[in-house]
Amino acid sequence: MTTDKKKITDIFREQVVTRKERNQYGEWETVEKVFQIKRPVDNLPALLRLFHLFIDGLIINGIYLLILNILSPTRVWMFMLLVPFVYYIFMEFYFQATIGKLLTGSVVVNEYGDKPDIKSISLRTIIRLIPFEPFSIFWVDGDRWWHDSWTKTYVISDGELSIINRIRAGEKPKRTDVGKWDEWHSWQQNV
Repeated sequence: MTTDKKKITDIFREQVVTRKERNQYGEWETVEKVFQIKRPVDNLPALLRLFHLFIDGLIINGIYLLILNILSPTRVWMFMLLVPFVYYIFMEFYFQATIGKLLTGSVVVNEYGDKPDIKSISLRTIIRLIPFEPFSIFWVDGDRWWHDSWTKTYVISDGELSIINRIRAGEKPKRTDVGKWDEWHSWQQNV
């Protein structure tokens, strides 16, 4: 998939640093250097992600109980294997969030800030089967689980997605825009 859209990890701001350096003749002169500082994507914290896991686990177990009451015990095992797949794929593909994520105002986006495709969502769901995958959040970069980093997806808040979209659109901040990205008007999209 080729796209003209830039990645949400390619937002930067330029910072000018003035310092003294020796020129070719050994004399000191003041020079300005321009550095590009990348804006980190504000991933959700680990505890909030674990809350999502807990709530989604409760929902899946509730579906299991419904199935146990409806079907005969000999056919239940087949549906028990499908429930997590259907739940995660349906919710994340159609709503960009599971019920746990909806409760906290979180969304799943791809590396371009868009809705992930069915292939990415399906792969995210399969990766969740790895036994120690829930603990991967404690040793993977920036509060991302394996099912996020391996599929190049992010779980971010609705507010973070809004700020990213506003920066990418070149929108200037309003007086009411106060918070941890007050200087967000200086962030740019990397070309």
